[in-house]
Amino acid sequence: MASTTPKLDNIIREFAQRIQDPVTFNGSFNVVPGKVITTAASLGAYITESMFILINQVWLQCAQAPKPLEKFAEIFPELVVSRNVTLVASKYTIGSDAHNYDFMYLLSAVVDNKLAAVKPSYLYTTAVLGHPQIRGDAEHPIVIEKERSINVFPAATFSSSTVTLLFIKQPLVETSGLYLTQNGGAGSESPFYDQWNSKIAEIAMQQFLIKQGGSR
Repeated sequence: MASTTPKLDNIIREFAQRIQDPVTFNGSFNVVPGKVITTAASLGAYITESMFILINQVWLQCAQAPKPLEKFAEIFPELVVSRNVTLVASKYTIGSDAHNYDFMYLLSAVVDNKLAAVKPSYLYTTAVLGHPQIRGDAEHPIVIEKERSINVFPAATFSSSTVTLLFIKQPLVETSGLYLTQNGGAGSESPFYDQWNSKIAEIAMQQFLIKQGGSR
């Protein structure tokens, strides 16, 4: 047996060292906090918050690029996942099957083995109204994400189809949407490559110092 989150363990360990509040791990591989941050949940919250700060920092940089989503995926290829879902009334709602709570940005979609055209959410009403240029057809489906739902057009053609979604995920447990938990079992591990561990720990230290109202 070993910890189910070795990468997350390393980030927590480095963060704790940076703030001079070292942690240990007990015989069950659970983190034992130091004297300043006294709960495992608080340690984990700092790390998850820092992961989202990292994502936001990189996203702001990518937003200046001609294709920001593609640029973001190039920087974080480990956050790109492919998963199959089943439509209900031509729609898949994130989490309706107790999965994909970690969904963040849609990259592409294949509907019944047909590559779909992904359109921006502001065209949703236009697609519902059946505008000729947006309604799609049996060979050329249209996919629009709106309010955490994946909608496929024409609706009558793809009512209960299988869709392969390629999307960027966020650092949350895929089956619940909860924060990652140190040694928390399947789905709780850091999704980032190891090259980002020190950066995440550094951001966590910065957030800790801000909350403490001082600097070192």
